[in-house]
Parts: sequence; C-alpha cells; structure tokens
Amino acid sequence: MDDSVCEGKTSSEQSNLIAQPMRKDHINLLHRPTMFKLFTKNPIAKLDKSYKAKLEQAMTAQRNGDIKRYSQLSDEAENIRKEIDTLEILQKK
Repeated sequence: MDDSVCEGKTSSEQSNLIAQPMRKDHINLLHRPTMFKLFTKNPIAKLDKSYKAKLEQAMTAQRNGDIKRYSQLSDEAENIRKEIDTLEILQKK
C-alpha cells in the first residue's frame, strides 16, 4: 500500500483501507463503454475476409493447374474457418 495513504493512520485504519471491498458502482476498467465499440474491430469479420481471400487464391491456383499450391491454400482456408467457428462458439457463451 502507498505510504502516503497510510501515513498518520493507526494499524486498524490501515487494515480497513486494504480490506475494503470494491463498490458496485466502481468503474470496471476492462469494460468499454458502448460508444467506443464502434471503433473496435470484429475479429470474426477480419477472419472471414481472410478466409474468402484464401479461397479465391486457391481457386486461381487450381485454374492455373498448380494443384500443390491449391491444396496448401485450401488447407490454410480450412484452418481459418476453424478459427472462425471457435470464435463464434465463444461469442455465444
């Protein structure tokens, strides 16, 4: 505890300062006000955009006859899809 806060206090007063429970109206620093949610990025939307781009790259590789590249890109797209599914499940909870 900061010495300036406890200075001149008895030991029982000092312990009361330390043991005080958090008030219900205390501002939660982890909670963002609704107003600022406008500026936060949606990770699912970002991953979905990446997923669609990978699928398009895979389609282009397949059309050009590069099957090895096609399967690599398809695998990457599938991994991104799994991440999206996981995030969607977590958001529902």
